[in-house]
Amino acid sequence: MNPKLEQLLALAESMGDSGRPMPCVEAFEQARQMASDPAGKALATHNLAVTYWHSLGDGTAALREFQATAAIFDEHDPGQFQGPYRTLQAGALEGAMLCSSSFEEFEGYAERLNAVAPEAPIITRLRKEVIEAHEQGERWSERMLAVAQTYHNRADPSRDQGRYGEAKAIYQLLVLHRRELRLSREVWRSAVENSCALSLRMATDCETKRGGDNDPNPPEEFLPILTSCLPLVDDYLASNPGDRELEETRADVAKVVGNCRQRWSLRRGRQAAILQERGDLPGAMALLRDQERDQRESRDMEGLADTLSNQSALLMMQRDFDGAIALLEKVDKICREIGYLSGLQMSLEHQSIMHRMRGNLDGAAALLEEQERVCRKMDDPQSLATCLANRAALLGSMGKPRDALPLAEEAYKLACRHGMETRKLEPLLQRLRQDA
Repeated sequence: MNPKLEQLLALAESMGDSGRPMPCVEAFEQARQMASDPAGKALATHNLAVTYWHSLGDGTAALREFQATAAIFDEHDPGQFQGPYRTLQAGALEGAMLCSSSFEEFEGYAERLNAVAPEAPIITRLRKEVIEAHEQGERWSERMLAVAQTYHNRADPSRDQGRYGEAKAIYQLLVLHRRELRLSREVWRSAVENSCALSLRMATDCETKRGGDNDPNPPEEFLPILTSCLPLVDDYLASNPGDRELEETRADVAKVVGNCRQRWSLRRGRQAAILQERGDLPGAMALLRDQERDQRESRDMEGLADTLSNQSALLMMQRDFDGAIALLEKVDKICREIGYLSGLQMSLEHQSIMHRMRGNLDGAAALLEEQERVCRKMDDPQSLATCLANRAALLGSMGKPRDALPLAEEAYKLACRHGMETRKLEPLLQRLRQDA
């Protein structure tokens, strides 16, 4: 085997073992393209199928790659596959059998496997069980459920094989083929619920392998395990609204996804802040732009708004006020579209600072007035007190102490009531009372 190909395959396997399934997929795809011989292509394609099957629980993608592996053997002379490579054909056909969505599809792959590996356990045992079940009038969906349930057991940990990816893949296939399989609503719901539960368990296992909070890599490397089950839940709830338990399950999955992305965003933000403190503004901006790209790809709009806001602060430090304002206007638009009030009020405050630095005091005052309305809607005493104090200080500097004084007094009362710092408010109050 080509040494570079061998290295790439080893790297892919290492990433898979380390809880990094998406880079693992990318590496196996690169290896398949790099391979110049059928055996190398078959190995990369088979391992790609197993990654989808075992590590991501994606039955559709796994079946596609198992079929692609089998096709490589169909298209080439058997003599081109020596030693361990010869077992890949049987592995691919076995995987395709387990991903089948009908008795006929299962039996078609079984016949092909029987021709190359008649002693395979799936042929000598499972195939016989499936034939008997078919003759007795059992539905294929019941067979799929029976296989999935051998891979995991939520009720009895002592019988849990821990093959969560394989089970999730089968539940996914059940849901996606529910019309052909004529699933009852109860079985449909159970498959969706199990898919979510297994996704959460698989994601937890990935996080453990990756080092938890010390993970240096982006969570998008494993989050498809979780995000792939959300459309399945949404589809069920669209047809069966009002299922509180499943709505809560969906919320749990979405919360884990959000928390993972937020932790990564905060980590990147901290790294950028460290570079900023060291005076490396270009390095900080490069990190924030990487973060922006990741958030756009994952559609993490709240995180994106925060990142663009941080970029605007860097531009402001470099006296690029036009660039800073342009970014803040983007932040403003995102926050309004998604209802992200915390991000919106911060954006309005930063925009007001920009306008004030450029001498547009009326524009700054209008922005702070809007920020106040947002803060009141948020019911956030600390943000509201800060906003009121900023408005009071600005109006005082504009020669409007009578308008400013009530704002400063309310800010002071909020600060006292909620245990906030009042040291900076006291001289502002004193000055405004004298001028009013």
